[in-house]
Amino acid sequence: MKLQYVEVPLTVKLMTNEIGYMRYYGQIGFGNAFNIRAKSDQVVAKIDGTRADGQPIVSEFTELSDEDLQDDIMLYKVSLVVGAGMEYNFSGNTSLLVGITYNNGFTNILDIEGAKAKAHYIELTTGVFF
Repeated sequence: MKLQYVEVPLTVKLMTNEIGYMRYYGQIGFGNAFNIRAKSDQVVAKIDGTRADGQPIVSEFTELSDEDLQDDIMLYKVSLVVGAGMEYNFSGNTSLLVGITYNNGFTNILDIEGAKAKAHYIELTTGVFF
């Protein structure tokens, strides 16, 4: 599955005062994401009946690429966002930012009865302020 979301995080970032050349931060809040694309590569079996024991008889397999799954994916997902990191001040207004964030999905992203999937991920953040 290839899912694409537009996420609008609502978080609070708490930062320490400068300690030496470093400032540390913690971040917590919620992620609100909207699905804008859902595609999948699939292998579909052609079934030609069943055996005496009830098992299906498969005659061939067909590979499908970039099949649209928009009807099987929920439009909206909510997640908990927790992160931490630090800024290193080089000189004046120039700083290097390094952080890590965990995004823990709360809601089921599948719109298929009986199926559950939740999107969790870890994000590495790097940047330069000037």
